[in-house]
Amino acid sequence: MESQTLPPSTPATKIRTSLFSLAMCDALGAPAEFQVRGTFAHINTLQPNPNFGLEVGTWTDDTSMALCLAKSLTRNHSPTPIFSLEEQAKLYVSWFRTGYLSAVGYCFDTGIATRSALTIWEQRPGEALAIIGKTFAVESKCGNGSLMRVLPIPLAYFRDEGLAMARARESSTVTHPHEMCQEACALYTLLICRILQWTEAREYDRRSKQDLLDMVKGFEYKNGRLRDALASGEFVNKPRERISSSGYVLHTLEAALWAFFTTRTFEEGAVLVVNLGDDADTVAAVYGGLAGVWYADVDFSKDSSPPRTGYWSERVRGWREGLVKPEVLEEVVGDLLRVNGLEE
Repeated sequence: MESQTLPPSTPATKIRTSLFSLAMCDALGAPAEFQVRGTFAHINTLQPNPNFGLEVGTWTDDTSMALCLAKSLTRNHSPTPIFSLEEQAKLYVSWFRTGYLSAVGYCFDTGIATRSALTIWEQRPGEALAIIGKTFAVESKCGNGSLMRVLPIPLAYFRDEGLAMARARESSTVTHPHEMCQEACALYTLLICRILQWTEAREYDRRSKQDLLDMVKGFEYKNGRLRDALASGEFVNKPRERISSSGYVLHTLEAALWAFFTTRTFEEGAVLVVNLGDDADTVAAVYGGLAGVWYADVDFSKDSSPPRTGYWSERVRGWREGLVKPEVLEEVVGDLLRVNGLEE
């Protein structure tokens, strides 16, 4: 992993690529959602989603909720993004009930815990955080619903990783208050913050995937299950059959990290992770946010025919061109760049 150094780029390009990568991997993995590994045809192109009757390139709740979180952070931001759990919940409910920031204009799927939590926010907004914190902080509700949407927090706060990690933990409590869910969000946030910090400092040749794996190993875990699964770093040596891609947050994080650390290109990792099946769209989305910010090099939006690079292989270019509603993603990217004071 020491030979896999950080591809040179700009923070703006890495932020844009990260958000688009989340959406691309989400759309790529959606047709494999609910499917048992090995029972469906190999996926490496965008396909229609038979689970919900959706057209090719349609992203799901993973992307929609991430976009809602980004909007909540960027609506008012003087001098820094304003952080409000109530605002986040309000926008999630708007997506849930009216299709705000949906790829198709309506909410066609959501996780069980998320649905239950948003119903509480809708019916008892003043008490929702306390109710959810008391009744949802159990391991049986440790789904991946907060991890899948957390990406905008490190993209917005990357220069202050301590604040970003604290915000990531807080953001989880809106629907997934358990310590494991909060800690998974914080670790994921830390990795993305560091990549963007290294990019801004132009430390490309000095930073490798090994540095990121060392951060996973050296993270100050409080949750014993996460520590046991990740702190040794041995998860990177697991064979594919021992990697679970379920909706359990520990499985989702481990599978996404495994796909990232055991492959050498964005395309290779994306294809690997979506073909795990089960909760394929969400595991792929989590992979996509991390891998996108790492591998980003050339900004596709500025050139309709970018050169083939480590990131923009012919297949990945096809995924980008086939993605529905790219203008919605571009709008949110612009918001995130603005709060960071980054020039295009």
